[in-house]
Amino acid sequence: MAILFRGKTQCGLCREIIGNEHSVVCFGPFVGNELDPLLKFSDACFHEKCFQADPLARRVQARWDAHTAAFKKRSCLQCGKVPDSPDNYLIFDYFSDDEKEPAFRLNLLQFHESCLRNWAGLRGAHEILADFKQSGRWKGPSIDYMLEVLQRAQGGK
Repeated sequence: MAILFRGKTQCGLCREIIGNEHSVVCFGPFVGNELDPLLKFSDACFHEKCFQADPLARRVQARWDAHTAAFKKRSCLQCGKVPDSPDNYLIFDYFSDDEKEPAFRLNLLQFHESCLRNWAGLRGAHEILADFKQSGRWKGPSIDYMLEVLQRAQGGK
């Protein structure tokens, strides 16, 4: 979660200090793609007025709500059970708002890593994410980690 020190933290939009008298909106980290226009809202705090006035506010709130719902749900798509350990858990990033984009259907999917090898969509997901990265539509390390986990699940190294 974003850290707010009233009287010291700058608003992520207007860059003015957030004081005790200000209503505030804060978001934890929720954007993995460094090319995403919502990145500036990830892991940051804002004056509520600045946030509400921003043209991206509705998209940010919808994406944040999707992340929150996914983390509350916390169940493996393959077996339906709650992940038992962070070492055996993979949650996909949020890739696209465009329903026509193949990566859209991978948004926020969750698995036990040990269940991935039995997932019928494994090979297709790996291909989609590899294409997504290679096309230049993604920048940042999280996609490399996801590709590595998917490769391992397919029996690769």
